[in-house]
Formats: sequence, C-alpha cells, structure tokens
Amino acid sequence: MTQTATQSQPLPSPAALGWSRLPASYAIPATPPTLDAARAYCAHLARTHYENFSVASWFLPERLRQHFFNVYAYCRIADDLGDEVGDANASLELLEQWERQLDACYDATPRHPVFVALAETVRHFDIPKHEFSDLLRAFRQDQ
Repeated sequence: MTQTATQSQPLPSPAALGWSRLPASYAIPATPPTLDAARAYCAHLARTHYENFSVASWFLPERLRQHFFNVYAYCRIADDLGDEVGDANASLELLEQWERQLDACYDATPRHPVFVALAETVRHFDIPKHEFSDLLRAFRQDQ
C-alpha cells in the first residue's frame, strides 16, 4: 500500500497550533510513515500511555489486537488534543487538524501514523466515518 501526502492545505507550524504542549510524536508529519511503522506507533502508544490498556489488550484475540491499538491511538490523541493543550482555542484548532487527517484517512491520503494504521482498520471492518468524527464533535463541545 503506497501512501501519498495530501497537498490540499499547508499545516500551520506545530508550535502555532499548540502541538508543542503535547508529545512531539503527536504532530502531523510532512510525509506518511510506512504501514509497519504506523502499526508500531499505535501499538507503542496503546501499550505505554496508560497501563490498564496494556493489560486489557491481552484479553483480545491476537487477530484483533492491532486494530484495537489503531482505534485506541486515535481516541487517545483526540482526547489529549481536547484536554491537555490548556487553551480552548488551540484545542479547537488541533481537533480541526485531527479531523482533516480523519478525512484524509477516508480519502486514502493520511499522513499521521495513527491514520495510516487506522485506514487499514476502517477498510477491514467497514467502519463509518461518523463513528470517529462524533468523538471529535464531543471533544469540541467540551471546550
């Protein structure tokens, strides 16, 4: 699977958007990672961010574990964009950027590792986009 970077809109600088208040790995890269690197990113995030998800993931069948990691990584970063930035306007802009990456995921042009991996999960399970965008809408309402 070859991923290409979307050329639609240049991204504002990470610092201007508040990314600097979050882990550097959350920022949207200029070019997409390979699928294997994206899977590893999601698995690492799920296994290390909160210890309870690492333990709970062992109860999942191995064939579903990576998909769980992919969805968890999407939700984890979205939650942090809404809660950890410390500025409501910056959070809203970051959530908008995250939604643009969700759009790119469904258009087969994601750049962030989460969305490169999530695209595989979305295709495999035919997950409607609103399942993910509804979460972002809820985080926006919290601002």
